[in-house]
Amino acid sequence: MKTKSVTWTLAFGIALIVVVIAAGVLTHSNRLLARSDQWQPANADQSSTNQPGQTALVREYLEGMQKLRNSVMTLEARAQLQAEMAQKRAQLRDLRRRTRLARGILPFGPPPSGAKRTATANGDGQKLQSAQRCEACKAIMGQVADLANTKFIQDVQAAYEEVCLNAQKAALYYNVCEDMYDDMYAMTDDYMSDASKVCGQAKFCNYP
Repeated sequence: MKTKSVTWTLAFGIALIVVVIAAGVLTHSNRLLARSDQWQPANADQSSTNQPGQTALVREYLEGMQKLRNSVMTLEARAQLQAEMAQKRAQLRDLRRRTRLARGILPFGPPPSGAKRTATANGDGQKLQSAQRCEACKAIMGQVADLANTKFIQDVQAAYEEVCLNAQKAALYYNVCEDMYDDMYAMTDDYMSDASKVCGQAKFCNYP
């Protein structure tokens, strides 16, 4: 009788363990599905859903830029590749921005007072903001150059993040740093090629 009771107890214990493990597996699967759903914002349109992933876009962009710098090609082929790389850069920047906003990512902590984006009128106000953004970008990249070992792109990215963590207290710097964060892969690639053209290539300044 005692043996029978022990057997039932063991059977019940094993069954309970199986139920707990099954529940854990289901919970883990649901979490993975939820994370994959979060990759695209809830209000993303169909065109953005069909875009290649960030890793693929980065690889394609960097390979294309390397080809532009190192390959001999006709003017027509070069112009076509430049247009393709500009499109991929815009896609990558938009994908990073959408992902950041959808996930509530604050790359440099909560924004300071006054960092909320506002629409600006055309004319002198727009020109002033553009000039300020250009100077902010140049100031940030100048500090990056002082901190980073420019032989390694990882050091450049780490220095950029350190600079923006310190500069974020000013609303203009915070907004510029956010935009630079979205365009980081292309900007650091430009930096490694020619640091003097980084802010122009990223459209913060009105020069190439």
